[in-house]
Amino acid sequence: MSMPKIHRIRIVNLKYDGMQKQYKDTTFNFHNDETSTNGLIAMMNGGGKGVFLQTIFQILKPGTSWGKQNNRYYQQFFFNNKEQFIPYTFHVLIQWELDGADRRHLITGGMFSAEQRISMSEETGNENKTLEQEAKILPNITFYTREFERKEEAALEHIPLFENDEVADTESLKDYLKWNGYDVYRDTKKHYRILDTYGINRKDWDIMKDINKDEGGVGKYFEGAEDDHSLFQKRIIPTVSQVLHRTEHQKNDLVEIFKSQASIAKDLPVLLKREQAHKEFLEDIVPFEEHLAKGVEHKEIVHASIQTGRQLLGALQHLKKSEEESLLTLEKDMEKLIIRQAELRYQKDNLEFAKAHREVMDWDKKLVEERAKHASFQEIVKAKLERKEQLVFQALLKEWSENEQSIRSLSQQIATLEQNSGLEQVNQRMAEIKEEAKKQWEQSYLAIQDGVKQYLGYQKFLKKKGTDHAQQDKQKTKDIAQLSTEIDFLYTQMHNFESKEAALIQLFGDRLSYDLKGLTESFMKQIDEKKARLVELQAKDKESSEKQNKLATSHGTLVQSIQFSEEKCEELNQANEVQKQKEAKLLDRLLGVLDDVTAPFTHSLLSKYSLQIEEILNQNRQQAEQMKKELWETQLDHSLNDEPFWVANKDVKELKEWIDEKTGIDVFYGTQFLQSLHPEELANTLITYPLLPYGLVVSGQQWQKINQQVLSGRMFKSPVPIFLREEMNHEHHQASFVIINGTEKELLSDKNQFTNWKIKIAKQIEEKKDALLEIEKTEISLRRILKEIDRFLSGELSSDIDKSITKEQNALVSLKSKLQDIKIQEEKEKEIQLELKEQLEKTKARIEKLTKDVETLEAFDQEKTLHQENKRVKLEKEKQKEALIIQQQEIAKEHQNIVDLQNQWNQTYLEWKLTTEQNIKELSFFIEEAVFPPEQKADQSEEIPHLSLHLLQEINGHIDELKQLQKSKEEQARELLVLQAKKETEKKQQKKLEKKLTTQNEDWKDVPEPSEPISILENMLQSAQKEAKAAEKDEREQGTAVTVAETSLKHATEQREKSGKKVEKHEKQPEEWADLDLVVKEVEIKDQTKLAKEEVKQAEKRKKETENNITGYEGDLLTLSVILKEEAGVFTNEDVEKIKSQGKACILSWCEEHQAIQEEGQEKHAKIDQSLRNLKLTIEGKDWEIVFKNEVLTTLDHMDTRHYSHIQSIVKNMKRFSQSGLEQLERDKERAEKAQTFWASRASMKVMSISEAIRSMVAKMKLKNERGSFPLVQLKEDILPKKPEDIEPLLKQHFVAAINKITKQFDLIDDHNRALDEEVKQLISDEQILFVSLRNRYPELLVYNMRTDNAFMYGKPQREHYSTWQTINQGSKTKSDGSGGQKLSARMVMMMMLLSVKSETDQSWVPLVCDNPFGQAASAHVLDPIFAVAEKLKFQFIVVTPPELVKTEISQRFDAYYKLDFIREKGKEIVSDTIVPAFRIYQGEEVAQVR
Repeated sequence: MSMPKIHRIRIVNLKYDGMQKQYKDTTFNFHNDETSTNGLIAMMNGGGKGVFLQTIFQILKPGTSWGKQNNRYYQQFFFNNKEQFIPYTFHVLIQWELDGADRRHLITGGMFSAEQRISMSEETGNENKTLEQEAKILPNITFYTREFERKEEAALEHIPLFENDEVADTESLKDYLKWNGYDVYRDTKKHYRILDTYGINRKDWDIMKDINKDEGGVGKYFEGAEDDHSLFQKRIIPTVSQVLHRTEHQKNDLVEIFKSQASIAKDLPVLLKREQAHKEFLEDIVPFEEHLAKGVEHKEIVHASIQTGRQLLGALQHLKKSEEESLLTLEKDMEKLIIRQAELRYQKDNLEFAKAHREVMDWDKKLVEERAKHASFQEIVKAKLERKEQLVFQALLKEWSENEQSIRSLSQQIATLEQNSGLEQVNQRMAEIKEEAKKQWEQSYLAIQDGVKQYLGYQKFLKKKGTDHAQQDKQKTKDIAQLSTEIDFLYTQMHNFESKEAALIQLFGDRLSYDLKGLTESFMKQIDEKKARLVELQAKDKESSEKQNKLATSHGTLVQSIQFSEEKCEELNQANEVQKQKEAKLLDRLLGVLDDVTAPFTHSLLSKYSLQIEEILNQNRQQAEQMKKELWETQLDHSLNDEPFWVANKDVKELKEWIDEKTGIDVFYGTQFLQSLHPEELANTLITYPLLPYGLVVSGQQWQKINQQVLSGRMFKSPVPIFLREEMNHEHHQASFVIINGTEKELLSDKNQFTNWKIKIAKQIEEKKDALLEIEKTEISLRRILKEIDRFLSGELSSDIDKSITKEQNALVSLKSKLQDIKIQEEKEKEIQLELKEQLEKTKARIEKLTKDVETLEAFDQEKTLHQENKRVKLEKEKQKEALIIQQQEIAKEHQNIVDLQNQWNQTYLEWKLTTEQNIKELSFFIEEAVFPPEQKADQSEEIPHLSLHLLQEINGHIDELKQLQKSKEEQARELLVLQAKKETEKKQQKKLEKKLTTQNEDWKDVPEPSEPISILENMLQSAQKEAKAAEKDEREQGTAVTVAETSLKHATEQREKSGKKVEKHEKQPEEWADLDLVVKEVEIKDQTKLAKEEVKQAEKRKKETENNITGYEGDLLTLSVILKEEAGVFTNEDVEKIKSQGKACILSWCEEHQAIQEEGQEKHAKIDQSLRNLKLTIEGKDWEIVFKNEVLTTLDHMDTRHYSHIQSIVKNMKRFSQSGLEQLERDKERAEKAQTFWASRASMKVMSISEAIRSMVAKMKLKNERGSFPLVQLKEDILPKKPEDIEPLLKQHFVAAINKITKQFDLIDDHNRALDEEVKQLISDEQILFVSLRNRYPELLVYNMRTDNAFMYGKPQREHYSTWQTINQGSKTKSDGSGGQKLSARMVMMMMLLSVKSETDQSWVPLVCDNPFGQAASAHVLDPIFAVAEKLKFQFIVVTPPELVKTEISQRFDAYYKLDFIREKGKEIVSDTIVPAFRIYQGEEVAQVR
């Protein structure tokens, strides 16, 4: 909430100066048509400027008193000039213009009265009380407030407070106010709350009251605050604190906290000192401990190296043992190989036996087959011979039958001839014969016709049979062709398979032929192995990629780390150089200031120096203060004595000047008067008037004209005696007091002495200024040293940086080593991965190849099965073809026989037909109708035709008989003889035939005559003979084959026995291997023999290598054992791999490294010894408790530096002792430190609040111009703390120092000791804690030095525009102090700055109500910045001033200007106001523009 502006003030019925003066009803309008403005009220001295201000303040701080000592009480308004209490009511109203766009207004009013506190005994007493009783007079105040809109008429002039020259009745007024919407109340707290709601805060008005309590105004306010130290101590910090305390309930919270915490922490100084000793020990032992740690670390390196050696030794022994075991295994494997070779030799010999056995079995089988074949051939021969014999018999039988018919025919002819030889009746007989012949012909014709039909039927049958045979032959030819094609196809398939098999054997080896399944399984096993290997390789590849990624990340990180580390090393080296230079400079500076300064610096040393310098600074400050005091006095003397006579003091001079200026009467210094006298007269006058040198001499008549009351307004620190010239001539009594004269008596009596004294004090001023300047320079120098020490303490020292450098360099070496390792690992890993990728590709290719091979082999396996089937089918088909060929041959034979039979029958039939036709032709002479029957259609018939030539035998007999009958007897007799002879020949032939037939078959007569003609039977016989001959030939040849088989079987059996004996040499029985394919077995034996031979060769090679390795390892073991006098240790696979890959090199490398490590160990030992000596020297120089110091040194003396670990444990125990000591102290100190920290934390927060408020108030003092921002006040250097933690250590120290101081003065820290409270308040006041936080100083302020060119309005801020606050007020070695105007403007700016701390934002207005702030200043360049700042910072000036100080430059800046005078009315002076018109004439255009 921001504060509003004062719009109007109304004062009604106020009486003052013993009720001799009065405001009846006066309203001051501080506004124009737009808004509230600055207001100026001119009032003569003694006219009641203070009363006016005190009256206004009644609204803001009800009941407030006034004056420098606050001794003008509120109650005085109610006493008359006879000091009688006369109660009445006066009214004060302020109308405020509130912030905000709608500019609402607020009226705050008060009815102010007083009442007497009447006790029971006093009720009947006099009503009028004297001034002494005023403490019993109590204020009686009623407030009223109302907010309203600007346009409303409820303004303060309408409130009926004073009508008809009388003040309004209080109760009626209250009713009126309530009726008109005012809040009427008596509660002061409520009043403050309401004001606070509108941003009117009483704390702000407290500050304003402080400014106004001296009549000197702003100038007086800053008296005694003319340098930065006093300005901060007396004005800035108290103002800031006052504002900050608004938000704090207890002003003295830090005091209370301090008291409560100090009672807890009173032992802290002792504890801290004890703690310091332990801390120093812990700090001092660090280098020794570090060297020791390096020694221990090196011992560990030695141990690690030995461990590595032991591991290598173990790995070597393991490898040697492993190789020895490998050798044993190899020897066993070789034994197995020899056994396997022997087995293969047995198998080779047994193969010969098996082959021989297989041949015996084959020939045995062959012999059985050949014999069976021979027996079947013999059967065939027998059958063929029997057939031949049968046909011979049938031909003989047919021949016999034909002959028998011929004999019968001849017998019949002979009988007929004999019968007819004697016959008489020839014709008759011929006729009978012819008749019989005709009858006979009919039968014969049918018989011939039947024969022809039979022949045709039989021919059809034979033709059909021939066609069938041809059909069968054709089918067989077709079947044979089909089988040939199939056999050829199978042959091609088999040939292709065999070619493929040969190619695959070429590819996969002979094992394919004898162990296809095993070969396939071995490939599948390889695939599984390769797949497992692939997974393993992929995992390794992935692992390698991940490892490379990690390595790359590590590489990158390390490169960055190395770069960072190198930069850090560089930075540290540079920083160290800079730090060393700084420390060297600081050392030089310290050597110039302190006696006992040693390098190198440590934090504890610097802390010590810091405290020593602080002590020097305190001494310096005390000396400076004393000197300043002396200087001030001397300067005062000097400034007073610009006359040719001595002036005693400031008051006498000021009074003379004032009388000169205001009255114009003649006034002289007492010393001036004395100087006009003769020496004798001078001495007498001094005796008579010893105070004359300290007073003034004036004419009595003129003195009467001076208004004594006007002088009463001034304050004199020294009495100024006024000597009336006329009275001095009278006789005067001796003074009733004693005066002690010093050297001033000489100054009065001797003019030369006075002149010399003036020269002397002028010289003293210069000397003191020079001395002060030197002190200031020394202080600046010491503060710089302190600041430097602080910077060193808060940062790192060269010794720390050295440690950091060593640490960083070690880290860098380690990082580089790691990077090198990583690079090697990366390269190695890349190679590994490259190799892995190759292996992966190879493995994938191998898997692909093996998979294809397996597919090939599986396909081949199926093909092989098919091949076996093809072989079987081909054999079967060849057998079928062979059988078909034989069948076809049989069919061909049979077909040929049929064709031959057809031809034979055709020939026989033609012969028969021809013979029969000829016979019929002969018959036709006797029988006309006798013709050969025509061929008729005949059915097929198997019946053999009966084509007998004897069918016409009987007719021929009859014809022959006719012929005979026609012949002569002689011819008949000759015919008979011929026939008889023929018959006899036939009979003889018949007898031969019968004999033959009987030989063939005794029962031949029972055998029926064959149907076939003789010609046919003869042909058949001819064929049978050929077949019998061929069969006999075949049988002979088969007999030879049987003989060959028998011979071969015998030979094979002999061979088998021979092979069997060869096998028995292996001490094994021969095996027949009946189920094996011996060709395949032979291939297997050859292949396995070759493999076994190769394996033996490899095993021998490996054996040689292993023996060499064992020899090598034995040599390495010897090399290692020379340096390493230890047992073998547990080793890792990496150790084994290292030896395998690097061989002897890694053993030699270890030996070299181990020797180097041992040498380094000796150096480390020397450093530890040296470090221990240094530690003892350091501790000997310490200011510790003697017992603790002796204990430490004794322990260090008894240390044996050979046993690092033992010393380390001692050091640890010593540290543990100090640490436990610290812990014990910590426990004792913890509560104390908690108390210290708690207070320091609160105090630091307070300091930060003050610092931020100071920064904020300074930052607000800026004006905007066309060039940007122009600060009117700046911190010369912002030394204010930035963070609480920066100042907490200093406040902690202050806490301890304060406790030290208090515990020296007071036995107990309790709540009932006012002296203690005052001391604590002094020690931890806001001023003191900020002072401590800034290392016993305050900031310096640069203030804009008012110039006639008004640079702040258009320029850019330059250094020459500013002077320090101290220079403006007091001058400096190089500058005189500021002019009156410059001092005024600087002080006005400072006052506004102090008031600006009131608000958190720049939006709030502050009415600045004050008494004569401008003094004598009237120049535009002085006033311009004052009013510009006021406008910028939103200050509304309400100024009261004497009329003689109102000049145009001042008045023209106020829109509202009132002149107040008194009008005498009824013996009293009534305040009368005159408004000075706003249309005043300004002096020149420039001023108008400024406004």
